[in-house]
Amino acid sequence: MTYCINPHCPKPVDAVNANNLICRNCGSEILLQGRYRVLKQLGQGGFGNTFEVDECGKTKVLKVLTENNPKAIELFQQEAKVLSQLNGAGIPKVEPDGYFTVLPKNSSVPLHCLAMEKIEGVNLEQWMEFRNYQRLSEAQALNWLKQLVEILALVHAHQYFHRDIKPQNIMLRQNGQLVLIDFGAVRQVTTTILAGNSHTRIISQGYSPPEQQNGYSVQQSDFFALGRTFIFLLTGKEPQDKEIYDPLTNELHWRKSALNLSALLADLIDHLMAPTANHRPQNTQVILQKLNEIEKALQMPRILWQQTAIQSTNGFKSVASSSSVATVSVGGAKSVNASSSQTHKSQKLSQVLIGLGLGCFAVVIAAINQPNTKNPVSVSPVENVPVAIPSPVTQIPEIPLTTNSQPTISPST
Repeated sequence: MTYCINPHCPKPVDAVNANNLICRNCGSEILLQGRYRVLKQLGQGGFGNTFEVDECGKTKVLKVLTENNPKAIELFQQEAKVLSQLNGAGIPKVEPDGYFTVLPKNSSVPLHCLAMEKIEGVNLEQWMEFRNYQRLSEAQALNWLKQLVEILALVHAHQYFHRDIKPQNIMLRQNGQLVLIDFGAVRQVTTTILAGNSHTRIISQGYSPPEQQNGYSVQQSDFFALGRTFIFLLTGKEPQDKEIYDPLTNELHWRKSALNLSALLADLIDHLMAPTANHRPQNTQVILQKLNEIEKALQMPRILWQQTAIQSTNGFKSVASSSSVATVSVGGAKSVNASSSQTHKSQKLSQVLIGLGLGCFAVVIAAINQPNTKNPVSVSPVENVPVAIPSPVTQIPEIPLTTNSQPTISPST
């Protein structure tokens, strides 16, 4: 199938055009630039259409600008320039000659085109919808947040910022790699912006920071939108959802809607969304460092638990060994330590005396020399050895012997 991108073509989809160089219905060019054959339309947005194209057997995406105003053309050309300069797994690849124009038959208005790598996958809004808005786990959130911050580090290093981060503009490849798309709103950090002059407003409801809504953007504006994106992923609710948004205080009470989220990660997300840019992280490196600290802190309980489990397995000879309950002889039964020497008993006893203090010395002597017949007895699961169960609190205890929407653009005032 071959598609004619001329917006005024009476029959853009025509199977007869499959091997033609010129559309038989409107006379416009079909094989664009002599290399791109348009196969089908993928989507339609506020500023243009997207198509699937074939370039000598390789599938790509072609964006075609439908707006002809100077500002839209400027943003479109800027996207082409930025993507051709950036090279990373998290950014669509664009060849240096990926941007070109096509003049339809009998038209004086050129179509601005941009051919780029096709990302096989879905955007995060679609991903959440497919999963019935199931909340993201903390482990997955840490992984994705780190990926996106690394992508932003590359963008910011080239003195650009995205200005339109939201779930719809983040694609998920089949291998788990996230890709940031739609660089049409990207802005270069210039002396004009640093001086505080207003510029074109790019606004996505619920995701754009206050300064951007007022016509100003800085690199920290991307952090705000990133934090809002993770509110959606962690709660399954849009940032302006009445269940988490309080219009009276303009605050998001989102933590209660997240799934088993640590305070460490929640605090970082709130830091990203600070109301003013100067209270957000200074740069991407600060965020990455904080993420590393969070990962280490969350791993510590697991490491300690594993170490405790190993030690407990190696030293486990009775139930008493994990609960500090003494293992003593009862009646004619043999003691657990019956096979040990008297010297070994003394060493164990010394360790107990040090831990309990000299005030228990008399009780220790009594416990050793005379078996306790008052306490109930249970049988250890290990080798059926009798184990003494502690007496109630009022009695003297036995002594132990064991050891994770489209943005709106409005001109600046």
